[in-house]
Amino acid sequence: DKEEQLTYSELDRCSNQVAAYLIQEGVEKGDAVAVIASRDIATIINVVGIVKAGGIYIAIDKEYPKTRKEYILKNSNAKKVLSTQKYQEEIKDRYSSDEIDVEVSKEDIAYIIYTSGSTGEPKGVVISQKAVTNTIQDINERFHVDSKDKIIGVSSMCFDLSVYDVFGALSTGATLILVKDQRDPEELTRTVLESGVSIWNTVPAIMNMMIEHIAENQEEYKKYDFKKLRTIMLSGDWIPLKLPENIKNYFEKSQVISLGGATEASIWSIYYPINQMDETWKSIPYGMPLANQTIHILSEEQKQCPIGTKGEIYIGGKGVASGYKKDKEKTQKAFIDHDELGRIYRTGDY
Repeated sequence: DKEEQLTYSELDRCSNQVAAYLIQEGVEKGDAVAVIASRDIATIINVVGIVKAGGIYIAIDKEYPKTRKEYILKNSNAKKVLSTQKYQEEIKDRYSSDEIDVEVSKEDIAYIIYTSGSTGEPKGVVISQKAVTNTIQDINERFHVDSKDKIIGVSSMCFDLSVYDVFGALSTGATLILVKDQRDPEELTRTVLESGVSIWNTVPAIMNMMIEHIAENQEEYKKYDFKKLRTIMLSGDWIPLKLPENIKNYFEKSQVISLGGATEASIWSIYYPINQMDETWKSIPYGMPLANQTIHILSEEQKQCPIGTKGEIYIGGKGVASGYKKDKEKTQKAFIDHDELGRIYRTGDY
């Protein structure tokens, strides 16, 4: 985080203190704990501490309107609220850093993430340990992520791309490099090139902004090595058809990957390596399912559609969420127990 850095042993010790604080405050396994989240080291410590205590973490952006914050706290039954300030002033070096002895199983809930709530109240998507671990392990194995990698942390902690940034890095011993302002193309570019970032994970618009900035300031960046950025993962929105080619103009050694899915299916469910663009394409192909996940195109009667027939996209497999927090009706509409396909999530996309 700019000048500040934390080793794995320091993160272990500091997050143990957070867990010890939560346990002393009466937080038990399966309790929800909210984090007023910023892109800073203390937020990462808080999140890891919650998980160690067996808690369910809920990220709340400090810029959220008061009514949205209140709704999320009430809907999630959050027992405690952590923040950077609280960590620094009330927890840091005040609690035991001994190992925390809380057994967490793969069936337990890891986090609840609240969707944007463009219509009505935001929905709290409940994700289990096994669902999110399946995605993270697959991505790390598929793209050979290890302790030599440097992963950029750009996404808001309230957006599920950040779940990969944090736990994708921490589960492999990679370095997580935080960027304060994702809207500042100069800070972004300098961080990538000066820190030797090797793994990139953002929505396409942020990559597009950085490429445009490099194109306009080529002289300034001539001295840097562009070959270290090896894997570029783009998801969460439409990928402009010219973007992969524009990326290759500068980051020529990089592999550009399109990823897709839904918050309701643990970050991503589908991927497509963009190796060769076809001039006839109107969009990047959606791709193939990730490990232990399935994609189905179904009719209104929820029957498999023949090739070439329009249908609705459903996601199945290990990544499917447990449902929506305190909303049985919406859960039953979106999460379906299919006779042939098992439990599947109805995306609403065609």
